[in-house]
Amino acid sequence: MFGIERYQRLDKGLELDLVEKAEEYSYQKAANMASRVVPLSKQTTLNKIKKLGKIDNRATDEKLEDKEKKKVKYLYIEADEDHISIQKKNRDEDEKSKSKNKITKLVYVHEGRQGARNKLKNVKFFSGIYNKSEDLWEEVLSYIDDIYDMDYIETIFLAGDGANWIKTGLKEIHKTKYILDRYHLNKYVIKATGHYPKQRSNLWLGLNQAKIKWVRSTFKILSEKAENEEEKERVKKTRSYIYSNWAGIENFVNDSNAEGCSAEGHVSHVLASRMSSRPLAWSEDGADRMGKIKSI
Repeated sequence: MFGIERYQRLDKGLELDLVEKAEEYSYQKAANMASRVVPLSKQTTLNKIKKLGKIDNRATDEKLEDKEKKKVKYLYIEADEDHISIQKKNRDEDEKSKSKNKITKLVYVHEGRQGARNKLKNVKFFSGIYNKSEDLWEEVLSYIDDIYDMDYIETIFLAGDGANWIKTGLKEIHKTKYILDRYHLNKYVIKATGHYPKQRSNLWLGLNQAKIKWVRSTFKILSEKAENEEEKERVKKTRSYIYSNWAGIENFVNDSNAEGCSAEGHVSHVLASRMSSRPLAWSEDGADRMGKIKSI
């Protein structure tokens, strides 16, 4: 009569509150905040998250059975990752396995930026561990195909830092054009020009006009001015990074419909604030669940 199931010990409203608070706080803090009268353990919070079963990134998507697919000429996908610590399974593992890291991937699809604050229009997030990158991109493709008229779309811009798993999306989703994330590009430029800052603006001049000869001549000067192996190595790594992602630089410069990438900020807001900014260790299953909860 009261909606209490057999063996149920917690009210469903309290279970929901535990899961919602666990998005922002540690399992124990979520338990303390959800119930101030009866003490709950962090295991209780974890159990309620596990009770959700397999979490689908598209669990909250609106049903579109009777709706016409959207017609947009340009669609934008941005991708980045968060590195998290995975806890050891037993005490006999060696020191190397104790510090094992995993990548929580974050991908989001939107229709461009709008307003003075560049708010993303109709954004949809996807997140999780995804040991096979193809599985993630299949989800993204399925979403795009369900929501948008693929025949009407002219270009899908895929922006990222050049990681292999991100470039896999170029193969899995047709009509995609790669854009190199300027935030990560800037980090490499700063490293390469640290010993000779006068050439920084020169390097950017070549990058902003997509002039490969200009960039090569700047790298030659930077290499000649390097005084030790460490400085030479930084120039070499940046040169390799830029050359291997040159298509993404050219596309950004030459296509007026291309936009910048804010993935680094979204990783910080959506994932890192809960999963990696503090000294936490996750199980792989727990990290995958939390990544999906944060993206829904």
